[in-house]
Amino acid sequence: MVLHLCIITQMSPTFYINDKGGDAPLLDSITGEVNVGGREALGIVIDADENPSDRWADVAKRLEAAGITGVPAGPEPGGVCIEGSARLPRVGVWVMPDNGSLGELEDFVSRMVPDDDPV
Repeated sequence: MVLHLCIITQMSPTFYINDKGGDAPLLDSITGEVNVGGREALGIVIDADENPSDRWADVAKRLEAAGITGVPAGPEPGGVCIEGSARLPRVGVWVMPDNGSLGELEDFVSRMVPDDDPV
């Protein structure tokens, strides 16, 4: 989804997208990804599914275990960006669909379609 938004907006990505193949593999990879040497920034996009608070807690627990400090208690409406340190990257987190509601990418997309759209 992120890459497609870059293409549509004609933004040339200067980042690498690593699709982990699902929420569980993504969560399992957070500590390792945070600790990749020389990494300046890490973005995490994950589905909220049925419980956004629990999903946030899953991500936050792993970030804190990886040494990231300043992780907020919950997701923020505009997204979460946590400053890095000399050793750890800046981390951005977005919980689909809107950083607060239950659901997933498909729910985000369906909200963009007007109610009277025949599609």
